[in-house]
Formats: sequence, structure tokens, C-alpha cells
Amino acid sequence: MRNSFGNDSEYLESRVLSATPAGLIEILYEKALEHLTKAQVQLHSGEILERGLSISRTQAIINELVNCLDRKQGGEIAQNLLRLYDYSNVRLTEAHRLGSEAILKEVAGILQNMLDGWREANRLTESSRIGEPFTADHVMVQPEASPALRSWTA
Repeated sequence: MRNSFGNDSEYLESRVLSATPAGLIEILYEKALEHLTKAQVQLHSGEILERGLSISRTQAIINELVNCLDRKQGGEIAQNLLRLYDYSNVRLTEAHRLGSEAILKEVAGILQNMLDGWREANRLTESSRIGEPFTADHVMVQPEASPALRSWTA
């Protein structure tokens, strides 16, 4: 995909550099879903190695999401997210081992629901805090947990 920045990696870099902490989480979810879509295509075309790489990138993103959780302030919600992330990682390993499109779709559905919920929570948070700066304190993100982009942007 071409854009005004020249290529996807430049566009992604621009988005990341200008994103709020909440925006970074949204980007992580989007990239995870992109890699899952690639894995499904690769499953159909018999590209086993490439499918494994796409699944591994998805798992790396999920691990980054785990690292971003603020388990102290997040309480039960953070614990539930952690359980969903762990479940998704286990299912992705099974999906690759079994070559299962159904499992890939299951995990994509989980991540899409989480992305939709994240977007809605941020929309509500932003609209309820008009006039206040939006900070990482308003979301369950550790301020020091910045995504390690190089491992999953390829």
C-alpha cells in the first residue's frame, strides 16, 4: 500500500511516533490482525514457513500487549486480558501445528473484539475528559512500556 509517506513502514513509523499510549495499543491490535490475515492466506497457499512467521509475529505483538498491561491499576480487567492473551497465544501455536484456519479465525475474532472494545473505551474516555490532557493514567498501559516495534513490523 502506497501513501503520502512513500511506503508502509514509513507510514507506520509516523503513526507510532505521533500516537498516544492508547493509540499505540490500537496499532498493536491492528498489526496483529494483519499478520493473522496473512497467516490465513499462507495457510491456503501452502506457505508453511511464512505462515509460521506470521503467527510468530502475532504472538510477539500479543506478548507486547501483555507487557503493556498495568496489573496493579488494571485489577480484574487486566487479569482477564492477560488470560485472553495467554489463551490466544496457546491457540495460535495449535493453529500452526494443526494448520487450522478455524483456530486462526477464532483468535482473529478475539483480537477484533478486543480492538473494538479498546476503541470504544478510548472514545468514551476522551469524550468524558474534554479539556484534560489524555495520559497513560487514563488507560491500562504502563507509561514506560513502549512497544518494541522492530520485532513485529516486518
